[in-house]
Amino acid sequence: MLQSDFMAHLARKGVLRDPLAVDGGMRERRRDALGDVDWVGLTKLTPSGFADELAAFYRCDRVQRRDLVGSRFAGAQLSPRFLKEEHLFPYEHPSGTLTLAIARPVEDETIRAAEVALRQSLAIVVATADDIDDWDSLRHVGLVVNVEAAFGIKFTSLEVASLANVGEMLELIERKRG
Repeated sequence: MLQSDFMAHLARKGVLRDPLAVDGGMRERRRDALGDVDWVGLTKLTPSGFADELAAFYRCDRVQRRDLVGSRFAGAQLSPRFLKEEHLFPYEHPSGTLTLAIARPVEDETIRAAEVALRQSLAIVVATADDIDDWDSLRHVGLVVNVEAAFGIKFTSLEVASLANVGEMLELIERKRG
């Protein structure tokens, strides 16, 4: 899937803030604080509405934060930087299926890279960026325990309390793994 295909999909749906943006290159598109394309900001949609539209485009399920937190993290073989930059969350679905939660359009090569590293095909689901990036550490103790087990590391309670989002957790994992 190309990001331009998703832009064309959004244009057909009439949800782009600037319908002419579909013809512009990725360089000219609205960016967030990290320099990534601000996909939600390009549309008239709420973050949840954007995720719903992305799931419709991919013809896949839409998941909530509770679905991610309640499952086993399955990304230990993947680079924390890769997960952070691509806004991905690999996990084992309760059915046993290895699943990749995405929060924005993802190129086929990115999904294939994750499948090669994990040595199996992945089911794709969509979550909001907040569902993947942000969390309240007290409600996500299960996630912390699963990450510790998956990466063979231990977090101190101070480290866990200081984490504001998954990106910070991924950076901490990188530091601990050296």
